[in-house]
Amino acid sequence: MRTTKSAAGILGIVTLSISLPAAAQLLPEVTEKAKKAPAPRPSQIVIVTNPAAQVYLDDVFKGQASPQGRLVIENPKVGDHTLRISLSGKSDYEKQVKVTGGQVTRVEATL
Repeated sequence: MRTTKSAAGILGIVTLSISLPAAAQLLPEVTEKAKKAPAPRPSQIVIVTNPAAQVYLDDVFKGQASPQGRLVIENPKVGDHTLRISLSGKSDYEKQVKVTGGQVTRVEATL
């Protein structure tokens, strides 16, 4: 017994329309973004002096030294500055300081 079947039936060819869910679809190739350089550290001037001393940078009052005799000037402009420290009954301390970007400038001033 010989049976004739169509070629499509023999091979089992079936045409289906397949659509993938959105999560399973291929995404376009994405190039990795260039890494950003870390932000530069801010400059600082750290002053160690007598407690309660008045600190001026370029004749602008920046604050009073703590009871431990410390004051930090955050993020001063890069370049040369005049630092003046004064305390009632003591001689003023004056010095030229150079601020470099991202660096800590330490000044010890005994009045």
